[in-house]
Amino acid sequence: MRSRTTRPSRGALVATGLAATLLAGCSTTQSGGAEAGGAESTADGVPAPTAGSRPDVDERTLTGDGGRSFDFDVRESPLEVVATSPVVVTGTIASWERGVDAYDDEDAQRWAILAVDVDQAYVRAPGVHGAKVFVRVLRGYEVVGPDGSPTREPGAPSSVLTVDELEQAAPPGVRIAVMGTTASRTPHADDPTWRHENVNAGLPGGAVVTQPDVQGLILEDESGDLVSGVIDDDPATWGPGWRPSAAGSAARGSTAFDWLTAQLDDAT
Repeated sequence: MRSRTTRPSRGALVATGLAATLLAGCSTTQSGGAEAGGAESTADGVPAPTAGSRPDVDERTLTGDGGRSFDFDVRESPLEVVATSPVVVTGTIASWERGVDAYDDEDAQRWAILAVDVDQAYVRAPGVHGAKVFVRVLRGYEVVGPDGSPTREPGAPSSVLTVDELEQAAPPGVRIAVMGTTASRTPHADDPTWRHENVNAGLPGGAVVTQPDVQGLILEDESGDLVSGVIDDDPATWGPGWRPSAAGSAARGSTAFDWLTAQLDDAT
């Protein structure tokens, strides 16, 4: 198993705890020649998707525009992520809402709740509530003073995404796969140095929070390719097991995301 550290940032201090929270809790195709009927295929023989029929996904914004850092052991296929994920679902984005805020003496983490309409639940999927899962997604983090106020210079832009920005980056209707675990409504719940506000924000009564694995929030972009919703990485760089091919279950899918759902079918 390979280890990877994404690009360093001021978040090195925060990201150690953040990555622990995440862990506890596109593949880009190459176009080949035209097939009969005018359809193109990738180098691996998977039919190339056509753009224009799917919502646009801005994964750069969604993952913090390069300003976050994670240390994690790379799982080289979706099957390896599934093996450690009690919650495995596919579906479409339903909505974004503001979530909990978590503070310690120096830092603030701002979270959102991503509601996903579940099309297929795998394994036991304990996080499903009313045909939805409610996924905790980081909006950003910032250095704060003793009173919890941001210490950035006046007029400096915030590193925390708004709900509107998240919705623009990954709008309702985008297909998504979630692999993770159920979690407390309070991040860092076992660490008394952290305090919380808006604990129940974005969550209906009885709903359970799902915390995705760092490699466990995978979206379909407008071209049908896979993009990561947590770390600023192309899933194709995680290993050959993340690259669709015509072999086996891939033949049952017409896009990279269809291939992924077939992989999840095979794994569960």
